Amino acid sequence: MRFINQFGSSHLAMLIVTAALACMSNTLAQPTTATKADSGWVSLFNGTDFTGFYIFSKERGAGIVDTQKIFQADSGRIHSPSIPNSEFHLITSKEYSYYKVRVEYRWGPITGSQNAGMVIHIDNTLAHAGTLPAGTLRPTSIEVQMLRTDNNNNSPSTLWSAVNLGPYISTTVQSGTMNYLTGGVAWTNDPWGSRTIYTTVANPEYPVGQWNRSQAEVYGDSGAFFLNGVLRTRGWHFQVRINANDASVANRKRYAKGGIGLQQEGNEIWYRNYEIMEIDSATGLPINARRGCTIRTAANYDPRAVVNNGTCSSVGIGKAMDKPSLRKIGFGPYFDLRGKWISGRPLPYVIPGLFTETRK
Repeated sequence: MRFINQFGSSHLAMLIVTAALACMSNTLAQPTTATKADSGWVSLFNGTDFTGFYIFSKERGAGIVDTQKIFQADSGRIHSPSIPNSEFHLITSKEYSYYKVRVEYRWGPITGSQNAGMVIHIDNTLAHAGTLPAGTLRPTSIEVQMLRTDNNNNSPSTLWSAVNLGPYISTTVQSGTMNYLTGGVAWTNDPWGSRTIYTTVANPEYPVGQWNRSQAEVYGDSGAFFLNGVLRTRGWHFQVRINANDASVANRKRYAKGGIGLQQEGNEIWYRNYEIMEIDSATGLPINARRGCTIRTAANYDPRAVVNNGTCSSVGIGKAMDKPSLRKIGFGPYFDLRGKWISGRPLPYVIPGLFTETRK
């Protein structure tokens, strides 16, 4: 079989360009990539006020009136000015269990040690009850640290349990240390003593004045913790005491949910892009993600869908195939002027009059 060109090369070029423009028009008419919202990420901070949050301090408990402007809405960011010798937490009223949470932070000018953190699995009930011992820094919780000057400046995104409250955290560490090490020896911190888990991973933190991203991926009673995309620590078997005075392992229970907080611990700091992706505990899929057909060869393929909802239609003769392309023109599978792949069609349908099929 051979094909005979019935027109000059200029006509062929013009028709190919026409086909390309039709393809581009068809492609640009539809969104082709998922947005951040499609992926399931939702902002925790509305950019203007602190609806959905409360403030906890070691001096005054929960629900304090923020007369000092400890946390301020600043052009869509959260700004906390320098307040020496302070410890305040801006905490979500809602508790979460399976989720990813991330926030970017930037320090103010260097004023000695710089200290803050993102705190997860905060016991909101305990915080609001007002029954914590005087001077308690925070309720039961895990701090994803941002401290710059401790443990050879390698503390960011290490894990600190609440003093004498927990939870316990199991992990693997370099033998003889409290430093997280992938494949190290099993170790569990003790909030009534060694409550901190450091890391052997080199610190990827950026210089003062630049934005860093802290991210926690939490799966009930376990999690992985990242700084600027680098895995820093892992932990699992989050547990708390049933009876506060009983140190035995038999007295522990699973600890798998809580509020999420941002710290003010004396130093000026900004937070931005404070976002959460809630995860279905059964499927591991993001709860708020866009759902639709994710199979690219289906006629009802949704290029923005992240989770397949099981509605994909089958692809048959003459149905739209994958995203249009100019890789193949005149040789099956065929490309028509509507910008779609077709199959099983006679060649003249592709570009009428351009080619004539002859047989020897």
